[in-house]
Amino acid sequence: MNLMSTLFAHKGRLAPAEFQRAGFVLIGMSFLIALSPLFLPFRLSITLSILGLLLVWPWACLWSRRFHDAGQSGWLFLAVLVLYLALNFAMNQILSTIFGGEAARMAQAAVETGDFRIMMEAMRESAVALAPSNAIGSGLISVVMVLGANAMLKSDPEENRYGPPV
Repeated sequence: MNLMSTLFAHKGRLAPAEFQRAGFVLIGMSFLIALSPLFLPFRLSITLSILGLLLVWPWACLWSRRFHDAGQSGWLFLAVLVLYLALNFAMNQILSTIFGGEAARMAQAAVETGDFRIMMEAMRESAVALAPSNAIGSGLISVVMVLGANAMLKSDPEENRYGPPV
């Protein structure tokens, strides 16, 4: 099966090796998007980050087909998504406290004065300061979840309601 059909087909089953391979491709793409404030102009990196939300669909396809392979409903992806968002939020809060101190103080000062230009500059500096740590943190969470899913979800060796074994 080619990578495009693996990433965008939501019906059927997906073998653990294919899930892992496609998951690592999406993790790499997400990692590059998260690092974009370091090498792209601020407006372009914001646009790229917003477009990065489109990666939710390939993730939904991968997870639902992997759940199908284990004989489970693809809707369980929503639980995976909520878990990922909660872990990512918590990690980003911790990392921003550690690595984003000066940018956060500048942003707070900008809010107090109401100066939009200073607020935008503070946002840019914060994005640049936090990009490496957030990219690494999000990537680690994603890798653990992909590897954990493959360890916990056992493939159904028989044909199930989602199709024949792969």
